[in-house]
Amino acid sequence: MFPHDRYKLSHTSRSLHFILFLWLIVIAAPEVTSTPLPAPTLLKPIDGSTTSSRKPPFDWFNVYGASEYDLQIDNQADFSSPVVDVTLTTSDYIPGENLMADTYYWRVRARSDTDSSSWSVPYSFSIYTPEPNLFSPLNGSELYDRTPSFEWNDVTNATGYDFQLSEYSDLSSPIADLTLSISGYNQPTNLAVGTYYWRVRTQINSDLSNWTSIWHFSIVIQAPMLISPFNNTRITNRTPTFDWSNTMGATSYDLQISEQSDFSTLLYDVSTVTSNYALTTELPLGTYYWRVRAWVDADVTVWTAPFSFIVVTIAPTPWFPGNYSTTGDRTPRFDWSAPVGASSYDLEVATDSEFSNVVIYVTTTASEYTPTVDMELGLYYWHVRIHSDTEPYSWSNTYQFTIVAEPQLVSFALNNGARETSVQTVTLDNTVTGTPTQYLASEDVSFTGAVWASYSQAPSFILSADAGVKTVYFKVRNEAGESNVKQDYITYNPPTRVGNGDSETLPQNFTMRCYPNPFYDYAEIVYYLPRPAPAQIGIYDLLGRCMRTLPSVRSVGEHTIVWDGTDESGNRLPAGVYYLFVNHNRKTALRIVKLR
Repeated sequence: MFPHDRYKLSHTSRSLHFILFLWLIVIAAPEVTSTPLPAPTLLKPIDGSTTSSRKPPFDWFNVYGASEYDLQIDNQADFSSPVVDVTLTTSDYIPGENLMADTYYWRVRARSDTDSSSWSVPYSFSIYTPEPNLFSPLNGSELYDRTPSFEWNDVTNATGYDFQLSEYSDLSSPIADLTLSISGYNQPTNLAVGTYYWRVRTQINSDLSNWTSIWHFSIVIQAPMLISPFNNTRITNRTPTFDWSNTMGATSYDLQISEQSDFSTLLYDVSTVTSNYALTTELPLGTYYWRVRAWVDADVTVWTAPFSFIVVTIAPTPWFPGNYSTTGDRTPRFDWSAPVGASSYDLEVATDSEFSNVVIYVTTTASEYTPTVDMELGLYYWHVRIHSDTEPYSWSNTYQFTIVAEPQLVSFALNNGARETSVQTVTLDNTVTGTPTQYLASEDVSFTGAVWASYSQAPSFILSADAGVKTVYFKVRNEAGESNVKQDYITYNPPTRVGNGDSETLPQNFTMRCYPNPFYDYAEIVYYLPRPAPAQIGIYDLLGRCMRTLPSVRSVGEHTIVWDGTDESGNRLPAGVYYLFVNHNRKTALRIVKLR
């Protein structure tokens, strides 16, 4: 036998030892007992809370091991007569019926199949009936509507509303003390002017809310607003219609019209049921004041602030002779507008603007007048007014005109009587009597194709292009007629060479133009150079003096240069006729330029 064999146990011994071990464990284990269910912890309604909900939700914490819960709700703290006593499988509850407004107590206990907890510590809460929120009329407001509408919000579960309206702040002796099914009330009859008080409370079955705070409003009468005649206006209608805004509920209006701003004396003091009034008799010319007040039954507004207006008449408008016009008619027709209502007119014509020297003063029923005797030549002033024997109608604007005789041509000469010229444009020197406004010049005695031009002290004329003796015919005219015709002649020898004796003209393909012509601000000079050579450009007056040298180029092609009508010093040249010379490749071109 080996030494360790003494430690070996038989299979039977090992089994006995294991059984003994298990027995010792059982003997030594403590006795197992069951734990009682704890009372639930309440969540809501919170203890001491208030709510307007008639079906408030109830909730509590789940209890481990609980399978159901008992809930009690009572308006008695000792739960002697619970209004709700139910067993639930969940940890929450919503009443199936509305609870009345009151203070309530509630508690819960948990239950299992073998045990139940104690009741929870009770919570209390209160259900109240909410009062409405008032909407309109706004507190402290002023109303023009004498049958106002009252509005407040809908209250959940409300079965009705109590409404009170009174003239007293303590709501005594109410005008209305009603129970209504809706959240509003329309006053059926007119309220008198004054202050009113109102309040509302909610009904939910037999429960009543507190009264709302008391709101007040005032019934006032809206004063009219004056419309026409507008303030500080001038009118020509002598029977105007007075108009003002409507006042809500107005039963009549008082209108006063006076010539004094304090209405100390009255021209009109009338009552009308409409918001306008038309005069039937004419007002004299002058300044007036008017005001209105409104009546609503026995209540009346204050007077409006007065408006003023001035009754005036429209002065005629002069038409003919036109202002600053000139005529050759010695018996000119005077014509003017005819304002509505005018039956006759005063016409005054003078030789001075102050009308201290009157040559015509006439009263006429027509809106025109023609003198029967010739008037003298000269400057006149005239105006017209509506005639009246009693009222000071205003004169119209003053017009001035001049009567002139037809002009007479005393003398006429071309270029101050010169017999030859190399310049195509010549002066038309003349002496006239009268006041010409236009002139006409032509090489044709019948003036065929000639056009009248504005007369100036130094009119000019462009001769026909061919050389030779030229005869020019000349006359002038104004509003009175044309003058006699005079004539003069001059020999035209156009230039054929410049400086070096070269008599060739510029090549045919050389071109030059000036636009616009005549001009005032500036002219564009456009020229074409057929070959590369310098081009000199100059502006000369009728005496052949160089007024301006313009820059130029020498390259082939079309070029443009601008002349602004000034000389070498930048000074603007007088209006008149000038010559544009272009010298290119020993050849010369000439153009006439008119500066206005």
